[in-house]
Amino acid sequence: MIYSALFLVAAPCCSAQFTQTINCPAGRIHRDTRHKLNDAGNGVAGEEYCVLLLPGSLEVRDGPYHSWLYTNIDGSAGSYKMGRKIGRWKECDQFNDCEQKDYPELDPDEKQRPGVKPEIPITYRNGKYVFDFASCRRTVMTHTEGYVTDINIGARQDACSYHYDTKDDVVYQDDLEALQFGHQKQGFLCTIPFQLGNRAFASLDLMKELPKEGLPQYCRKDTLPPYPPYFVDVEPTGSKGTAIVFTASYDTGDNGVGISQARLHFQQSAASRSDRCVARYDPASKSLYLNSDEPGKYLGPIAAGGDDSLSNRECLLAGCSNAKVSGTTLTVKFAIRFNPVQFSGMHRIYMELVDTQKHATPAGDYGEWTVPSEETESPDRPWPSDRSCPASSTGSH
Repeated sequence: MIYSALFLVAAPCCSAQFTQTINCPAGRIHRDTRHKLNDAGNGVAGEEYCVLLLPGSLEVRDGPYHSWLYTNIDGSAGSYKMGRKIGRWKECDQFNDCEQKDYPELDPDEKQRPGVKPEIPITYRNGKYVFDFASCRRTVMTHTEGYVTDINIGARQDACSYHYDTKDDVVYQDDLEALQFGHQKQGFLCTIPFQLGNRAFASLDLMKELPKEGLPQYCRKDTLPPYPPYFVDVEPTGSKGTAIVFTASYDTGDNGVGISQARLHFQQSAASRSDRCVARYDPASKSLYLNSDEPGKYLGPIAAGGDDSLSNRECLLAGCSNAKVSGTTLTVKFAIRFNPVQFSGMHRIYMELVDTQKHATPAGDYGEWTVPSEETESPDRPWPSDRSCPASSTGSH
């Protein structure tokens, strides 16, 4: 989908507090959006990349790229060429699972169109923006002045797709929602036949420019596409205790896919592969699982809302854990007891899900939880000596 590339565009930002890891080609500007995740300097997230400045206050990414996810984990690394990924890329998620991807100079469908050119499809000449709709080379651009901001160009069947965002002070009179709730950022989608070829306009705002040419039918206010499942929030966080009911909420989405597994992680970092507690709920079977002490495997299933429980060295998942769905919201109450001997200390909380097409989402960091330490339990009361359901509370226990 063309929308995904919009997230590649970031506002210009520079930082002098980190060591530069990439070298930009001559004539390119180095940008660094990295930032520390807390005052103690633990964890870094952000991007480092190069941009090429173009006439008309336009710019594209051009040159090496490197990003960091939460807690210093590498995100992606590769190179851009004139506003698009080119060549071999390494792309990692927050659990440090990485894959290699190859991005060609031209995609297969572009090679089939004789009008495609290797140049950026928008240029600024003689005070006007010239669009090459016949070429429609896939490109992501940024406009640093004026109403239009992020620009995403691609192809849809037999037409050129031009998607752009506007600054939050742009409101069209027929945009009743924006007029009601105040000025807000708005996106527009134009689908323009390749046959229009080259056209010059006074601005990049084709919602305004195309009607002047008698072509209003090609642009419309963008509507959000069907969205996939995603995790929302978990409570409580930022506290401590050995027995607690965590309330995790997920959105089932509206794209017809749904959630196969809803997970809640407690571990030292996103890269941890041991010494962790991972509770899981499967909506289809209404079953609960807990990660095994053997990496890559789960204990279970047990029925949600029952009397059984699952335990490993780090934690116990009580069967009283339950879930409900209201609209598109899945709410799971994970009733967990932590082993204060094996699992004491501070642990990060991560949310994750797997959809019904077996696609796992990148994990989200939702704070921390501290397990108080206790002396080793006596031999006659081995872990877990208490398998009862923790009381629902937002405090520590």
